[in-house]
Amino acid sequence: MTHTAPYKRLLTSLMISLLVNPVLAGTLDDLETQSTQKSKSSSKSNSSSGTYRSSQDNDSGSPIDGAIAVIDLTVAAIELTFKAVEVLAVGAGDSVERYQNSSSNIKVNESGEASLFRKKGDPILPTLRLSSLWLNGSNNVSGQLNRVEAGFGFIGISHSQNRLTEPDDKLTIKHTLVHYRMSFGNDLSWDLAFGKGKIIGNQRHSGNVFAMPVRLRLSESVHFEYYPVWSNYGGSRLSEHQLSVNWQREKVGLSVGFKTLKAGDTSVNGLFAGLYVNF
Repeated sequence: MTHTAPYKRLLTSLMISLLVNPVLAGTLDDLETQSTQKSKSSSKSNSSSGTYRSSQDNDSGSPIDGAIAVIDLTVAAIELTFKAVEVLAVGAGDSVERYQNSSSNIKVNESGEASLFRKKGDPILPTLRLSSLWLNGSNNVSGQLNRVEAGFGFIGISHSQNRLTEPDDKLTIKHTLVHYRMSFGNDLSWDLAFGKGKIIGNQRHSGNVFAMPVRLRLSESVHFEYYPVWSNYGGSRLSEHQLSVNWQREKVGLSVGFKTLKAGDTSVNGLFAGLYVNF
């Protein structure tokens, strides 16, 4: 009667465990790892850049030239700051004025041009917007993209959830943001949004989030949206870019577009479609 050697039984058990629990990480695992863990190469690049800066400092010109350059840069920065503040103030003022002139009809000023106004359910400057989109992404990744947005005048808030799944894995990315809403005429809006985010996968991580959504009205029922988001969870920056064309009838709309998520050298890209409601 023959007996199986102990090392053969051990090898067989190890092979079975590897088949049941594969060690190869999926795309979502890579996306989570890249966005939450610092790479070793970044510290090396920082040290090398420090050496480069020190060598540049040694080769700098005369103190007078340096002082003149600093003054020029300071003046340019002040001018740019004043212009930026002016743009932010004008944009916020237009958002407030549009809410003050809410109407179901287009208003025309004395020169025959359309005055600032806002219709109920306006997708460019919503009071309440609920959207649910379905993503068909690369590398067998699919997802549901949900967002709730509310605002009045130039102030708004939003909460979004990107629920991504692939075979035997899932990853959820959440954002809660405060929006500074600007309007430039009746057909263009631009938000600056800041807040906190969470990424939930193998572990839970929190970080800071900045977004800059832009909406452009192409016709009475069609508008274009570009919604970029940048998040910092301690590793490589997680960037999201979402472009869509939206068609709306009354308060209900249809969205079709493209979305990409990228952290380090890992990315998920795909088409999405879904519905939204505006009030």
